[in-house]
Amino acid sequence: MIIFSYNGHHIVTSQKIASTGLKSFFEQNTSYKKTELPSFVDEHSDTINDVYTFIVRNPRKRYISGLCEVLQGTVFYGIENFKNTTLHKVDIENKNSESAQRLFDDFQYVENKMNWLMKIVRNDLSFGNDPHTENWLYNILIKLIKGYSVEIIDLTDLDNWVNLNFDLPMSKDYVKSKKFKNNIEQYIQDNESFVNFKYYILSEQNTYDWITSETFKNLSIYDKENKAKDLIIETMGNVFGHETFKNHHNLFYKEHLNHLQDILDEIEEI
Repeated sequence: MIIFSYNGHHIVTSQKIASTGLKSFFEQNTSYKKTELPSFVDEHSDTINDVYTFIVRNPRKRYISGLCEVLQGTVFYGIENFKNTTLHKVDIENKNSESAQRLFDDFQYVENKMNWLMKIVRNDLSFGNDPHTENWLYNILIKLIKGYSVEIIDLTDLDNWVNLNFDLPMSKDYVKSKKFKNNIEQYIQDNESFVNFKYYILSEQNTYDWITSETFKNLSIYDKENKAKDLIIETMGNVFGHETFKNHHNLFYKEHLNHLQDILDEIEEI
């Protein structure tokens, strides 16, 4: 999760949501300072009067783009972030080069590499809590239940929002090949490893649908807090949304969900 902060205003995004373009824009054109956090379960220095702007994207589209990034990274740079694993690295210097892209435009190549990757991660749909594919929208719910002012900007409206607020254009992020993304989509639809995918993003999708709705804009802070609590409880109870429970990040997620429960308990006591 990437945060750009200045004078009590925090603009928050995550990987595969214009993160590269936003980094470049804020570094070159503004006084906003960048920090990175795993989540708002961790402490973040702010005050209740601070304002948060979250840049969000349709969860399924973000996941597809994120999985493209994960697959390319493991093919070209190895997978040493997973335990006790040493993999062959393809000798291509730039994973975004034209020659590299052509590899992933071939479905058979993508299918073979995905089969290989899914075995390594033991069908962990978060891919070891990778920031490109992990669920992250519960961070918005945390700020809502704590009473912060929260603005939601969908990725499709980002250019207009940047022009309106900063009167400057923003450079575009590198876009993955459409064929590559279609191949990943096809693999998810056809492969048994993704049989629980609709449940993995279920709470993420429900949160996204709510925060980008007209209803959300018209709710009082009190009503937003109550709905956000319900969605956090749903997120915590959706076991398939934390697929790593079955794999090598078991203890991490138990601790993570315990912290979410602590936040809920803290709010109930106020």
